[in-house]
Amino acid sequence: MQIARAEANDVEHIRRIDEFKGDRAREIAKRNCFVASNDGDIVGYASDEPDGLLGQPLLTFLCVKR
Repeated sequence: MQIARAEANDVEHIRRIDEFKGDRAREIAKRNCFVASNDGDIVGYASDEPDGLLGQPLLTFLCVKR
């Protein structure tokens, strides 16, 4: 398993497993989204807001493939 920052071309792969409403493109553009991949297949993602809660990092989304 590998963890990396999500790139713009990951949006469609994330969309296939994403159970949340919205578009992760904003988080990807802000460099706040990470993807987990297994043999090149994206199996999960996580997004954060560095100053999200009282100035502390906040995990905003976490989703894994079924």
